[in-house]
Amino acid sequence: MPELPEAETIARGLNAILPGRVVRRVEVVRDDVVRGPVDAFARKVAGREFRGVG
Repeated sequence: MPELPEAETIARGLNAILPGRVVRRVEVVRDDVVRGPVDAFARKVAGREFRGVG
């Protein structure tokens, strides 16, 4: 698990490039981090627009 300063640095970098971009494809590598059915999660996220990371 990353330390908080590292996580904040990553979030800043992602916020510089992601807002307004659309999720085209979802690939769940570890299904233990998704609550509920993985395929339902992928359908719900695909096509959504990033607003920000935080």
